[in-house]
Amino acid sequence: MGIRVLCLLASVLYAYGQESCLRPDGRTGMCIEYTRCPEIMEKLNSPNRRNLNLRDYTCGFQRQTPKVCCEQTPQINLGNDCYTPEGNPGKCKNVTTCPHLAVMANSKDGNSLAYVFNSRCLTNRYDVCCGPPPTPVRPSDDCASEITAFPPHPDSQCCGYDAKADSKIVGGTDTSIDQFPWAVLLEYKKTDDWGRIVKKTHCGGSLISNRYVLTAAHCVTGTGDWELINVHLGEHDTRTEIDCVDMDCNERIKVIPVEQGIVHPEYSGFTKRNDIALLRMARPVAYTDFVRPICLPNSDVSKSTDNVEVIAAGWGRVNNTHRSPIKQQVKLPLFTGQACQNRYTSNQGGVQSANLWSKQLCAGGEAGKDTCKGDSGGPLMLKKGLLHELVGVVSNGPDPCGIEGAPGIYTNVFRYTKWIRRNIQP
Repeated sequence: MGIRVLCLLASVLYAYGQESCLRPDGRTGMCIEYTRCPEIMEKLNSPNRRNLNLRDYTCGFQRQTPKVCCEQTPQINLGNDCYTPEGNPGKCKNVTTCPHLAVMANSKDGNSLAYVFNSRCLTNRYDVCCGPPPTPVRPSDDCASEITAFPPHPDSQCCGYDAKADSKIVGGTDTSIDQFPWAVLLEYKKTDDWGRIVKKTHCGGSLISNRYVLTAAHCVTGTGDWELINVHLGEHDTRTEIDCVDMDCNERIKVIPVEQGIVHPEYSGFTKRNDIALLRMARPVAYTDFVRPICLPNSDVSKSTDNVEVIAAGWGRVNNTHRSPIKQQVKLPLFTGQACQNRYTSNQGGVQSANLWSKQLCAGGEAGKDTCKGDSGGPLMLKKGLLHELVGVVSNGPDPCGIEGAPGIYTNVFRYTKWIRRNIQP
C-alpha cells in the first residue's frame, strides 16, 4: 500500500504544480505555500519576525494562502512539531506512517487529496503533519486550504456559515447553541487593592481566521487598569462549562491567550473614529461546529439603497442593568450616514460625538432594541442567504441603550479590509 500511496500523492503534487521563482537574493527557488517553507516558518517563529517582509518572498497565492519563493534544498527533519490544516498540533512524518492521511491519500476523493496536499510539512513531498483526524467543516468540505491565519474569501464557502444553517443586546433573543460560532468573548485581568488577581469578560469580537479576531480599538487600549489576556471561543452560556439546548450540546470553550493587539494607528478615543483592532491569538484554533470564522465583506453595505436589516450578537446588557449570560441576537435596521446624522444632535442620546463620518455605520434606533455596554467589539452582520458577512464592529451609541430615534454606531469593516489584510501575519 505504501508505494500506491506515494504514487497517488505524487500525482496530487503534480496536479497542484510547483513553479520556479526568483528569490530576493537573486537565486532560483520553488514557489510553494509559506507553511511548507522551513526558512520562512523559522523566521516567522523567531523573536525578530517583525523584521521579515513576507512580501519580498511572495510569488503567488493558493486561494487566500500566500506562496513564497523558498530555497530548493531545505534541511528536512522528521519528527518536528507542526500544525495540521485545522490548527491541531501534530508531528511531521512520512505519509505512509500516518494512518488516516494514508487512507485519504489512497482515496479518489478530491477533497481528501486536497487535505493531504495541504497537510505537507517542510518541502519533502511525502512528509505530512500527522495530527488528529480532520473534523468535517460544513457546509463545504473543501476548506482545508482556507484554514490559515488569512481570512477566507466569501466565495470559498469556508466562512460565515453556522452549523445551524437554517437558522444581548437590548430587546434581543437567545441564539441557538451553534449560531454565530465566530462570536467571541474577551477576558481581562487586573490586580485589586488587596493584591489579588481579578478576572472578567467584557468586550466581544469576531473570529475572522484561525489566528485572528477583529474587535474595537477601545476594547484593547481604553480599558484602564484591565489588561486584555484571553479570547474565549465557542461560548454560549457563561454560567456552564458545557451548554445544552434541547438535545444539542456544545464542547468546552477554547481559551487562547492574546499574543498581540494591533490597534488602528489613527484611532481616536474621543471621536471613536477608526475604532477597530486585530487580536492575534497565541496559537491557531481548530474549527468545529461551535468555532468558525465569519467572512469579511466584499462590498460596502453603506452604499446599498435598499432597506437593509442587519444582525448584532453578544453578551452585553439586556435591559441597561445586567449582562446576559447567554449569547443574544437582535435584528436592526441599517441607516445611511446622512440619515443617521440627521437623527443625532450633540445632546441626543448621550453620544460623545455626533459628527459621523464615512467609515462608520448606524443601525438600530428602535425603542428597546440595541447593542449595549459589554457588546463593544462584537459583530454587526449582514446575512446573504445562509452566508454571514461582518459588516460592522460595535463601537458606541446612546446611553442608556435602546433609545427611540438614536441608532448605535459601528465601525464600517469594509473600509478597513485592506488595513486588516496588511496587518495579518501567517
